[in-house]
Amino acid sequence: MEIFVAKVKDLAKTQSKAGRVLLERAAREHYGLTDTRVELHKKKPQFVASDLCFSISHSKDLVAVCFDKNPVGFDIENITLLRNLGGLAKRYGLKTGDPIEFYKFWCGYEAKFKLGQDALFVKSFHISDDYMAAVASMTEIESELKIIRY
Repeated sequence: MEIFVAKVKDLAKTQSKAGRVLLERAAREHYGLTDTRVELHKKKPQFVASDLCFSISHSKDLVAVCFDKNPVGFDIENITLLRNLGGLAKRYGLKTGDPIEFYKFWCGYEAKFKLGQDALFVKSFHISDDYMAAVASMTEIESELKIIRY
């Protein structure tokens, strides 16, 4: 499992395009894909000409793509954004309003949703001091994830 991360100025204006560019670049440069066309299959994007699985996420000024040989869900969140964490924690039945615990939960929740099926394994982690991330998979997740920065 590998995660590619890029910092993008004005990401809010270009997040879909930035995610697509990072997806195509990493697929070509690191996996040798020449055909990076994507289509939806059961509401989840997939490469047309490859079994390589991926999940894209973005938050504030980061865009990231997680690749794996198995279906994967991935989410990143900027943990410095102001939110009503107490209200959200209560809504989802969490007993704490601690931001780190909340974002571990939230990233895992989003990653499971993006996987599109019940996840057997979820791993939450910091990408940096300001960003939390999580991956969800039906197969065991490696203890050390490879993060490649663009």
